[in-house]
Amino acid sequence: MVNTTNVVSVYHLDENAANTTVADSAGSNTGTSSTNTNNLSTSGKLGTAFNFNGTNENVKIGTMGTFGSKADTSSVSFWVKTTSSVSGFAFGFRNNTTNQIYYCGMNTNQTQGTASGKINMTIRDADSKLLQGALTTADATWRNGNWHFITITVDGANDTIVITIDNSSKAISYNATGTPIGFDNFITYDMAIGSRNDNGTGSKWFAGDIDELIFWDKILTAQDKTDLYNSGSGLAYPFTTGTKTQINIGDDWKAIDAMQINIGDTWKAVAGAQVNIGDSWKDIF
Repeated sequence: MVNTTNVVSVYHLDENAANTTVADSAGSNTGTSSTNTNNLSTSGKLGTAFNFNGTNENVKIGTMGTFGSKADTSSVSFWVKTTSSVSGFAFGFRNNTTNQIYYCGMNTNQTQGTASGKINMTIRDADSKLLQGALTTADATWRNGNWHFITITVDGANDTIVITIDNSSKAISYNATGTPIGFDNFITYDMAIGSRNDNGTGSKWFAGDIDELIFWDKILTAQDKTDLYNSGSGLAYPFTTGTKTQINIGDDWKAIDAMQINIGDTWKAVAGAQVNIGDSWKDIF
């Protein structure tokens, strides 16, 4: 089972309030949304999610501490739901003066041009060494209006980008393979979710829903991706599954792997549950 080691920041994007605070459930990179979160909240893959309008909505999550120094061996995972064919960025920042870059373009080819169904990842270090690639073949499935799971891994030393859609690895075409490895004090402007942040100004706005976005300072393994995809059901941080309790169905005991609760006729995923035993609360999953 995938563990929490090397998780830098987790954005469940479950907020629904009359303020702009967006929690980092694993680290200290609290986000600030461009509008109150109750204007972004929508039904998600795992709980609720944020819907971005593709015009002026994003979440800025700061410079992310030491994550930038490890960007050459990093991964990002998230769920996405969209029908847009317009180039927009799921996350990213760019320093236009020093050309430091870390971003993911949806409906974007390896040279950042609009290309419906393609996904681009670009990273450039402080020495202007560029690694930039995108799906070789456009894949329309991830933008069909249903939830799809995306992972992106970056291996700067080996000039490799790996992109998976629903746990299926896709061929990548590269625009540049410059072996970017110099990342001290790398992220000099706020990273954004739902757009690219250029020198502090939003651009390349994404239109659609994003849920459970996670930054990692490691390269996800194939097993990690399989666990996170969880046969299409997803797995929310902190990645616990229900091996600690069972329910009896037809005289047969079944392990509880997940739980939902109905709120206002909408089923919501429960991240964890406890039971009280001897005046002490015990985790059951």
